[in-house]
Amino acid sequence: MTFALAMNQTESPKKRSLSRLAAVQALYQQHFTGMLPSDVVEQFSRHNFSTPIEEISLEQLDRELFNDLVMGASARVTDLDKMIESNLAEGWSMQRMDPILLAILRCAIYEMWCRTDIPVKASIDEYVTLTADFYASNEPKFINGVLHKLAVILRSGDQNSSLNLAKS
Repeated sequence: MTFALAMNQTESPKKRSLSRLAAVQALYQQHFTGMLPSDVVEQFSRHNFSTPIEEISLEQLDRELFNDLVMGASARVTDLDKMIESNLAEGWSMQRMDPILLAILRCAIYEMWCRTDIPVKASIDEYVTLTADFYASNEPKFINGVLHKLAVILRSGDQNSSLNLAKS
């Protein structure tokens, strides 16, 4: 992984990028272990934040955003999955989806839906970049397509949405 997070960013965006990475990893872990969201957050707080990933320390992340993404996406997983399922291309299904892609979509959609303080373009760009850190094929385009479709629905009346985006 290249982790765009290692790039020279200002402190606040880097903290948010780290929070998104950790939240995706936490949801992925929750998927396989069946742990409660609060237990995953606690485990990350005790163990994962102090262990560098590819030389990137998660200690610098925005813990409030991390907690909100994990707890919020977990609490709304049924609604998030309905949104994902209804916006998949023909031939795709939730069962066919790789668990890390599912974790990325759940975090991203939750953020676009519930974190209206974050511009939708920033959310989409961050999660597409994060997807590219995990996958070298068409997955970033897939994530971009689903998120753009949902952004129009979730943020149609939002002044902060910047929905006149050109697809990346």
